[in-house]
Amino acid sequence: SDIIWQCFTDGICIVPIDPKMDEEKRDGIINYARCSALINDEELRPVSGGDKCDPDDRIIIFTSGSTGDPKGVVLTRQALSANAESLNDIHGFSSEGCSHITPLPLFHVNAMCMSVIACKLNGCRTHYIQNFVASEFFENIRKSGARTASIVPALLHDVVRDCTPDDWPQCLD
Repeated sequence: SDIIWQCFTDGICIVPIDPKMDEEKRDGIINYARCSALINDEELRPVSGGDKCDPDDRIIIFTSGSTGDPKGVVLTRQALSANAESLNDIHGFSSEGCSHITPLPLFHVNAMCMSVIACKLNGCRTHYIQNFVASEFFENIRKSGARTASIVPALLHDVVRDCTPDDWPQCLD
């Protein structure tokens, strides 16, 4: 998340891509979004044909493509900052004891907008669960001391299936 935050503050538009995506779809997104570089855990790799985005563009999130070809949705600095302010109003993110947790991958829009950008803009620490196991989710929350958590319905279904009401952590707001 540090490199995402650095790109955001430096005015670099990023296009998060699922690393498990097949090469043809990935290359199509890279070409469509006019990316100039790829970043993964190991390296920054220049890509030919890239253009500069509008100076206010920060993230291009591609839809899943469940109803056709994936579409790129541009999120501007202004939109992300307004979203972060709203999330702060709802969740009380701050640098004083705020902690958030998520099992969502960083190419997911919620992880990008809430767990990275909103938390960083408001000084809230984020914990990332690298390998989600539903029966361990509440224990991860307790260990992290998180007050808030992000999760999607499919994963929540697994949590409800694998945990009892007594497992629910008391630290969540």
